[in-house]
Amino acid sequence: MSAIKVNATPPRLTLEQWNLVVERNIDAFRRIIEAKFGDDDWKVHNTLGQSYPKITVTLEDMQRSGEQFTAEVINLGAGFRSRPV
Repeated sequence: MSAIKVNATPPRLTLEQWNLVVERNIDAFRRIIEAKFGDDDWKVHNTLGQSYPKITVTLEDMQRSGEQFTAEVINLGAGFRSRPV
């Protein structure tokens, strides 16, 4: 009898999947970003002679915000299957 290998680490999300999670939760992220900006919790990012505000939203920020996030969009299998014509 062969042993069953269990992967304790869940698969990492792709950038496309993370973008969908953010898109579906955009209002919650907007409130977090506005609060961080209002609290001057941001840095200046310089690139190509331009300066931009850079705000990093961490998991701790998300948990502390009290917002209800959904990751239902991570189950993308059905969303990208071609439909019968």
